[in-house]
Amino acid sequence: MSVVVELDEKGELHLPSAMLPGAVPHARYHVEVQGRQVLLSPQTDEGLWQKASPQERAADILHWASSHRNGPGLSDEAVGRETIYD
Repeated sequence: MSVVVELDEKGELHLPSAMLPGAVPHARYHVEVQGRQVLLSPQTDEGLWQKASPQERAADILHWASSHRNGPGLSDEAVGRETIYD
């Protein structure tokens, strides 16, 4: 099957359902770019949260949090006890 698809204004690529026979809504795929080709393969492995120990999940969330150091953050007033319920 040969179909022409294009990116929308958000840069998203939408494929006709006929291109992925047997796919169900919300099916997840690994996307791999090899040169000028994009390869899709069904995701079959479990996510980290399903197979990791509580210690591994805690380490992963701490690693993720530490990778967001230069964001705007919240002011002390925004998280203060006096205003948190406003």
